[in-house]
Amino acid sequence: MQVLHFSVQRFIFDFENMTRKKSKADVQFPSVIDMGPWIGEGDEGSRQHDISSEQNVYELRGVLLHKGASAYHGHYEAQVYSSDEHKWYQFNDEIVTETDLQPKGSNKKQASSTCTDAAQNGARAFNSRDCYCLIYARRNSEHACFQLEMPSRDVQARIDALNEDLQGRCDDYNTTLKQQLAEFESLRMEKQRIYNTWQISNIQEPFRIISLRALQLWLQRGFPENISDKTKDDRSALGQEWNREVPLIQCLHGRVDPAFAADIRVVKVASFNALMVSHADLFAQEGMWELCIDCTQLLLRERIYSQDHMKDVEEFRVVEEEDNECVMITDEAFWISKNWLRDWTLSKPKMHIPGLPDPGPEKEPFQSHVYCEHGNLTLSEGSRVRIGPKSLSFIQGLFPEWEPPLTSSESCVLCESYAASDSVMKEEAVAVSVKERESLRILKSMNPLTNGKIVLTGVTYALIPTNWVRSWMSWIGEPRRHSRPADVDNSIFLCSHDLLALDPCDATSLMNTDLSLVTLMQWEKIVAHYPGSGPLITLKRVQDEGLVCEGRGSCRECLLTSDSNKSEDCDVFIHILEKSDDTPTLESHNQVRIAMAANPSMLPSPSTRVMSRRSKRLRGEKGFLRLTCVSATRKSSILLLLCQTSLQEGVRLQDQTFYYEGKEITDESTTLEELSFSSGDLLQLVIERGARSNAMVIELESDDDTLGETSKRRKVPPAEGRAFQGTLLASA
Repeated sequence: MQVLHFSVQRFIFDFENMTRKKSKADVQFPSVIDMGPWIGEGDEGSRQHDISSEQNVYELRGVLLHKGASAYHGHYEAQVYSSDEHKWYQFNDEIVTETDLQPKGSNKKQASSTCTDAAQNGARAFNSRDCYCLIYARRNSEHACFQLEMPSRDVQARIDALNEDLQGRCDDYNTTLKQQLAEFESLRMEKQRIYNTWQISNIQEPFRIISLRALQLWLQRGFPENISDKTKDDRSALGQEWNREVPLIQCLHGRVDPAFAADIRVVKVASFNALMVSHADLFAQEGMWELCIDCTQLLLRERIYSQDHMKDVEEFRVVEEEDNECVMITDEAFWISKNWLRDWTLSKPKMHIPGLPDPGPEKEPFQSHVYCEHGNLTLSEGSRVRIGPKSLSFIQGLFPEWEPPLTSSESCVLCESYAASDSVMKEEAVAVSVKERESLRILKSMNPLTNGKIVLTGVTYALIPTNWVRSWMSWIGEPRRHSRPADVDNSIFLCSHDLLALDPCDATSLMNTDLSLVTLMQWEKIVAHYPGSGPLITLKRVQDEGLVCEGRGSCRECLLTSDSNKSEDCDVFIHILEKSDDTPTLESHNQVRIAMAANPSMLPSPSTRVMSRRSKRLRGEKGFLRLTCVSATRKSSILLLLCQTSLQEGVRLQDQTFYYEGKEITDESTTLEELSFSSGDLLQLVIERGARSNAMVIELESDDDTLGETSKRRKVPPAEGRAFQGTLLASA
């Protein structure tokens, strides 16, 4: 062999810490090694002959290094010997430098026997803490190992052409670089000349006001790092983009707003004219050259108000403490709005409007906190607070129009009579609510808001507005706080033709939050207490027919009109079938719709989140039905639904087939609108489970056939596929 590799065991396993680590042991190796004693039949004497005369003598030609203290990361370098130049080179990524391997010093530890023998024969010995691979080449085989074969004429011609092209591009690059450097220097000098002279020397000197951001953009514009891929002709367009970043510092009067003082700068007129010559797009707003006097005066007044207000509050605090002692002795006090006093004593009152004086306690809504609508003292003491005579004089000095009542003033007699009457009415309402709660106990125990709208076969139900049920529940819970609801008005469920404005066979109709179901017995109890309730609208689930409305039919004309006026959003229910199941038909489609109408509380909710699960299992005639629901629009195509189900089910697109009303949908570009699909309608999806993606699919299943039992999760492992150039990893 011509080349010999030695691998140093730098990475070891620490059994104490149970982790991998790097060994930093100092490894010693010779520049020349004789492999004769380890090849064939050798004896001890063979190690004493001249190294240079042997065929199995190898010389060091390369060292691979691993820099770093960890076994999990680090940096790799290489040291390679050039036989032609007789020099060592260090390769550190793209950096190549000349180096020299230093022999092992005499003060080091004793070298190994191999290094000692090599040193005795004139070879040098080296040591390293980072080497992990040593490369030796057989002596006198340099020509065979490293001599490069000269290319043919055609290859050499192509190499020369490529070199010539590279040299031309390098020359062009150097020329462009020199031009850009010259342009950069010229541009830098021009900008330096302007910004070194734009500051005014005194306030009497003419000046212009411009935006600080515009100056910053001007300093950045035009340099090579900002326009490396643009020409001079593109700078105007670049300036238009940057001009959008310049903040608007104008006020409502079209002049410079003093509130943006930190964002503006004052420059000399000559410097401004120089900026306008080449960068007018940044500094062309002439209306911003003048400071707004009105806004400046307003800002000054606000600062003065802030200072004066804090002084007034501090003085009021002192007066208030003095009053607290006097009130305890004389009991002479006055009423003032609690909200006004709390807000006014803040450092920045919320009631304050810039440019206007603060409203006094006599202004609304603070006046109503003390006086009622009859001009007398209010009954509620929670909205007002006591102050003493000194505090009164202090506040009246600021707000002379305020005249508060004494705390000894009598409350409004009219308000007291109204309150007493209201109290009697509330007590009567409590008595009525107790009777109704007892009489309508069945409505309380079988709450229509929480029973899930479960419709049992053979049981007659009545429609009732959900808002009425909520109002009644609130009233019997807190009759003093809520008023008794009026009679039940079911006309909201009827159209102008006195027919139902909803389809009871449509599962989404019962999902309407404005609709609740009560039994016929509950309805009769309600009518006994609310005689004007009606009209009665009954629903009943009939075997094989679903929900039917007794006495009233659905108005197809109004349903079609309502469906056309609905928004583009719609919910799509998908019945998931396996390839082994029966092919969907119109009969199976209708059977699933009947099961959905019979169990509206079990229907899944729509989901718009990717990879989220919204699937449930319903009982049908042939067992459980697996349903999922997705959000879409009427313009959504079948291909979009295939993509959504592919993400949810972990199945490829080509392994899915949609059916609508028993017919296979072969054109994936078909939209729901073209199918006359309405919100809450049903699609049937046949999935070939043999080709599942790598995603772990969690399927909801029940332990038995009992509705309402808690479902458990069953993990279906992904099927193995071919990978790594067609090898089957899951071969049995």
